[in-house]
Amino acid sequence: MRWKMKFLECEAHIIVDGEELPEYGIEYDGETKTAVCWVPSQAGKSFSITGIPPKQSDIDVAIYFHTDGGFVGGNVFHKGRPWAPTSRSHVDTSATTSRPLMFASIELTDDDTLLNSANPKNLGEITLRIYHVEIKSENNPFKELAMSRLTNNQIHQRSKKAVTHKIKPVIFALGPEVEQPAKTYTSCDSREMLCNLTFKYRSIDVLRANGIAPPSSIPPTDGKRKASEDDDGEDDDGKEQDSTEDDQEEEQDQAQLKTLLEQVKALEAKMTKARKTEHRPVFIPGEVIDLTL
Repeated sequence: MRWKMKFLECEAHIIVDGEELPEYGIEYDGETKTAVCWVPSQAGKSFSITGIPPKQSDIDVAIYFHTDGGFVGGNVFHKGRPWAPTSRSHVDTSATTSRPLMFASIELTDDDTLLNSANPKNLGEITLRIYHVEIKSENNPFKELAMSRLTNNQIHQRSKKAVTHKIKPVIFALGPEVEQPAKTYTSCDSREMLCNLTFKYRSIDVLRANGIAPPSSIPPTDGKRKASEDDDGEDDDGKEQDSTEDDQEEEQDQAQLKTLLEQVKALEAKMTKARKTEHRPVFIPGEVIDLTL
């Protein structure tokens, strides 16, 4: 069973393409009731956050979802009612519309209005804050969130040193707006923090480079695909695999080259012998050679 982000009976994970992201380097702090881990992220991918509250039904509990320090929604668990995991994949933009959570690429800008608009401390983090709450009212109308931070993936270029070395080119953003069934909302007062679960997201290359994630299990290629042990030597068309064909062609080339070299050597030897025969003086023992003019 794969290890999950679980602490003080609270549990959470990030889902991309229907699969839970692997979690690396999980750390716990009992004094602050906090757990932190690392997850890989990829720009352009939508994601959802799943949270499971502690198994107790004698108090009301709320899970608040935050991305890059911004609040993106929450869910309330009423005492005396069955509790089930809750998931957050969108941010409500109205009672009937929402925008999906996504990873995006950072865009650096010289717009000074953005210089202090984001806190680098919270960039690259997805946090679930789980509280014992007191419910004040229910069935409330939609209350607009502060969307400027959530809808802008631009970072001032002066923040580059403080940001990009930690999170590289990936940041949280929102996708296109979509319609959803009409919703109402519950108002709560927080009483006691039960648990904080934080996912620090970075590209997998950054996690590997820093020794947080294990190296890739896929060995680097040398430009030529080799047949695996399970290959039957033929593709779907019944032809030999490319690697087998390449090996055979190489062997044939080597054999032809060897033959040509042998032929060249034989020809050179023949020519050398011919030259020696042509210039060698003919001398028969006992013969007198006239050297007079």
